[in-house]
Amino acid sequence: MSESISIHIGQFGCSLADQLYSDIAAEYSVAGYEAPKPKAVLVDTDADTIEQIMMHGKSRHILDANYFVTDKKSSTSGEIIHNKYIEARERSLTSEAQDRIRKVAETIDSVDSVQIYGAFHGG
Repeated sequence: MSESISIHIGQFGCSLADQLYSDIAAEYSVAGYEAPKPKAVLVDTDADTIEQIMMHGKSRHILDANYFVTDKKSSTSGEIIHNKYIEARERSLTSEAQDRIRKVAETIDSVDSVQIYGAFHGG
């Protein structure tokens, strides 16, 4: 059976995933713990967005927390951060996201499509 992989990037993409999968579950009358897990990877550099979905999100019981990728270190501590440090963290986050996407793909017999959700312009 072919399936799709959804990649949700940034605050917009992750918030969209939360709303999207809760709406799908409501439309098909699927209870949280009984619902099949969507093949979705959520990626954000801000840990607050992912934590909010994990704790209070409408689809927290539907989404698989193993496929959430976030930067564990907060950059809002008020210190001056050098560009090289930020680039190294982003590379680490990117490789972690690629690893999670690979793990999702390995659970699927045939990948039909890959959908990427995110904002083109940030605030």
